[in-house]
Amino acid sequence: MGSLDGKTAVVTGGSRGVGKGVALELIASGASVFVTGRSMRELEYLAGNGTALVCDHRDDAQVDAAFRTVLDRAAQIDILVNNVWGGYENMIEKGEFTWSKPFWEQPRWRWDAMFAAGVRAHYVASQLAAPSMVSRPTSCTSPDTWFNDCSAPVGSDAPPVVSRGPTPFMECVKKSGETALTPRDTV
Repeated sequence: MGSLDGKTAVVTGGSRGVGKGVALELIASGASVFVTGRSMRELEYLAGNGTALVCDHRDDAQVDAAFRTVLDRAAQIDILVNNVWGGYENMIEKGEFTWSKPFWEQPRWRWDAMFAAGVRAHYVASQLAAPSMVSRPTSCTSPDTWFNDCSAPVGSDAPPVVSRGPTPFMECVKKSGETALTPRDTV
């Protein structure tokens, strides 16, 4: 990754795994990084190199407070990495490991939990970050930032933040120590 000096990044769900790897790579690249996690203990790895924000993304009040803190301290967001995800809790039910069962045998609460702490959480974080990002053509959100290019608007001379080819996402996965994308509770 090139220099991100002067850029502000937010990594949601950055307490471990891929989110932690992405946060560390953004810090190493010079960005000012704000990282959310459910407890301060989970974010101790930042050791003052980033800003830890305790936030359960299932609670809109906590998410609003986290983004207010970012915008109060940084005034803008240049990079949003939506990594938070949930629904992997309680994989053992009545003594049985249920994660590997076919979807029709999965409990419905798991689907709801994945949407609440996953898809909906990404939407809310993007909604809160977007107003400070849309006026600058080189700001990006994920997951598209990591998997695709993030081109500047048509007719703009602004360079893309991330280009096609070896992706920073894969570098971050390698640096996090992950060998495969696994359920968060097993990381």
